[in-house]
Amino acid sequence: MSGLPPFNIKTSRTVIRRFMLGEVDFFMRCRNDPAYLHDIPWLSSLTPFEAWSIIIKQALVHPGAPYVDAQLAIVDKRTSAFLGICSLAVDGTGLRGEIGINISREYHGCGYGQEVIRALVFWACESEDGPMLHAVTATVEENDTGSLAAYAAAGFRMTSRGKATGRYSFIRLVAEGTQRR
Repeated sequence: MSGLPPFNIKTSRTVIRRFMLGEVDFFMRCRNDPAYLHDIPWLSSLTPFEAWSIIIKQALVHPGAPYVDAQLAIVDKRTSAFLGICSLAVDGTGLRGEIGINISREYHGCGYGQEVIRALVFWACESEDGPMLHAVTATVEENDTGSLAAYAAAGFRMTSRGKATGRYSFIRLVAEGTQRR
């Protein structure tokens, strides 16, 4: 599809991978879920054109590269069912990244969020085929207790609080790698 090498992060139950062009409907449904937008109120719904543009761009990017915001599919390893979406955005220095996850509502409470967070952080900071980031951050709406618990269980700690667009309170979290550079 893109000429880039395949991208897969595997856990015991999931595969985190690039989206394929035929999966734009799932991406848009997940990204536009009212509950997701409620928990991340500084985002707005995507139009079909915007969703297609994001998915097409993803076929051309290398997750973990500086200045790249990779949007990735989370699928069940055994059944290939879509479980959610996640992202990894690496800053221009190539030393820090930010992750986000959205597990589909029907899979909330099954431990997928924590599993995916741990896998993304390990790949981004520790894995030899990852970018070897020094730290990974996440921004979570302060009332999203499920996400805050998943990030805390995965080793993140709070670094600051703030307001997005001056109205929405969020908490900034960080997990640091061992920096085996």
